Amino acid sequence: MNPMWPVVMTDLGGYRVCAKRGGKPFKDAVRVDKRGKCKDPSFVRCHKKSIKKSNAICVQKGTKCPVTGIKFADSLAKLHELLSKRKSPYKIEDVRGYNFPKGLTAVKGGTWKLKGKTVNMSFLNKWGFIVQSRSENNLPITTIKLSENEPCLDPTEENIQKKFELFDMDLRHKYKKSCSKIDERYKPTGLKISEATLHSKSKVKDQI
Repeated sequence: MNPMWPVVMTDLGGYRVCAKRGGKPFKDAVRVDKRGKCKDPSFVRCHKKSIKKSNAICVQKGTKCPVTGIKFADSLAKLHELLSKRKSPYKIEDVRGYNFPKGLTAVKGGTWKLKGKTVNMSFLNKWGFIVQSRSENNLPITTIKLSENEPCLDPTEENIQKKFELFDMDLRHKYKKSCSKIDERYKPTGLKISEATLHSKSKVKDQI
């Protein structure tokens, strides 16, 4: 295979993720004390009712809490399922991909209601959406990783699928096709895409 310049593969199954960097880096985050409170009175604890003390962050009063959850929904039905769950940390105002009317709610049975009336949203059946949460019980998100399986805690290892075939000289044989320990800081986003599709979307498939 001839050498080629690196290609940034940003197309995730039709989604393009763009963001504006904001807030402090995680190493400078203000954590709660042993009592679960913020030492500085000018700071407040984010979402005390839903986020456990071990994941809790303090932010200055009047500023937004960091994003602690991201989900991809590749259809309107998946989005409805996500929003209609009891005590879901994901809200309609946090959906990206379509500007939903204020006050719209996802009701059990697959219906949508606005001011007590059923609303037909079927024109969005084939749309894809990204939903973020600031109240899900996780540490703030700093990294999104595309992986065949759950990422390994040891970055030198790779969690290879059981049916994944390797060349005889592939160095990954030493991993025994598994991680010694899973990195539990990563959470699934609901997005599934094959490596072949990713290469095709990023226009590098013919060059491999």
